[in-house]
Amino acid sequence: MDGTCRHDYNLWIVVHPPEKDVPGQWLAHCLEFDTISQGNSFEHALKMIFEAIVMVVHADRLAGREPMERRAPEEFYEELYALLGRGEKVSMAELEKLSHEGRITTPCATQIELHARHVENRAQEAVPRLMRQFPVFTQPELACC
Repeated sequence: MDGTCRHDYNLWIVVHPPEKDVPGQWLAHCLEFDTISQGNSFEHALKMIFEAIVMVVHADRLAGREPMERRAPEEFYEELYALLGRGEKVSMAELEKLSHEGRITTPCATQIELHARHVENRAQEAVPRLMRQFPVFTQPELACC
């Protein structure tokens, strides 16, 4: 073995628009890793959750843990299932357009694939460098309520 472990993950991300108590801050939640991040816009929240996911996977792999064991509590999945049941599929481009127009007022969800490589002999490198090396995200369809 060459010291490289390969892991692929299918992840659900739920993005909430700003609330009155936290104006201007979008919240993104990766349900499979129960990881939360925020950003100043829809796109920024996604970027920040992607970075958080990479750090979680990297830290868990270095510690010998399985990141999927972090799963969010069931009530968050119930929210996702309700959203998917009543939501409408739109492309990422359309969702970004709606976001820029200020027309997103309810949570949105997307499923992404994370293709990650964890390289054992590079464990001492800085996380930002590893972040550039091992994730590749793809975003198929989005569900938006």
